[in-house]
Amino acid sequence: MLGYIKRQADAHELAAIKPAPAGENRMEALVAAMPGGETVCACNQVSKSAIMKVMEKDGLTTADEVKQKTKASGSCGGCRPMLEALVKVTLSGASAPTSGMELESATDHSICPCMTTGHEELIQLISTTGTESSEEVRELLDLTTDTDGCRTCEETIAYYIQRNRSQGTEHPSLPIDTFDEFISWCAEQPVPSTIYAAASEEAESVFGILLHDIAVQSCPAGYEIYVGGHARHPVTEGQLLCITDTREEAIRAAQFTVELYSTEGWFNEKTWEWVERAGIGSIRERVMGLEHRLLEFA
Repeated sequence: MLGYIKRQADAHELAAIKPAPAGENRMEALVAAMPGGETVCACNQVSKSAIMKVMEKDGLTTADEVKQKTKASGSCGGCRPMLEALVKVTLSGASAPTSGMELESATDHSICPCMTTGHEELIQLISTTGTESSEEVRELLDLTTDTDGCRTCEETIAYYIQRNRSQGTEHPSLPIDTFDEFISWCAEQPVPSTIYAAASEEAESVFGILLHDIAVQSCPAGYEIYVGGHARHPVTEGQLLCITDTREEAIRAAQFTVELYSTEGWFNEKTWEWVERAGIGSIRERVMGLEHRLLEFA
């Protein structure tokens, strides 16, 4: 149901879901009919297709094994009945196999002509299986081409494999004291797409500063952080993310925003596209949460 809401499905699509025949388990009938891209575990963002693929790859046969491998039902536990039903129908073969032909959502479009898989499904697959081989990913996805793949899908798969590998290691940001150091730091980050940063101590609006991916500008109340600006047509100014009291707080908040983009953005997704997809409110809430945590340890 969450997947239908996220993509704003038409009411007719919901009405088309057939009730379970007499004597058949309703939950099992529901998960058997679910598209592969639908979310089973909302807490940990695990889809039906990701669970089915890891079950097939690792020979999993119980909900507990799937939980240990994918974290599905590992937080609030509310999806446990659905997970158990999915495990059962997958083992019985009652659910149609997912091969990447189904999209994760209406907005998670296919990455390239070689695959119809969306970014989120690919990220989940790599995360849940822990694979570090592009060839293995292509095999798990049953890609719709007999070739070795195009440059786009190869670069995308390689990027997500590297990102998944690095997420298991802590990379604390070095303390940065000046705006010049911050701009240099931004240029060195492994982000989905090249970012352009700007910063100014001028309280007056500096021409063009808001047309950058991430920008920090002095203001009467302290420092303003903007994200998602660009000079492409149509030109768009960055959205105000937050205001901090000091330059050090502003730099750290801007760093954290870039780190969020680095871990959540899709390959080749611009910052303004990421902001539009993730929502400025969600990003702001997490950045402000970081500020409160820093204050607690100050």
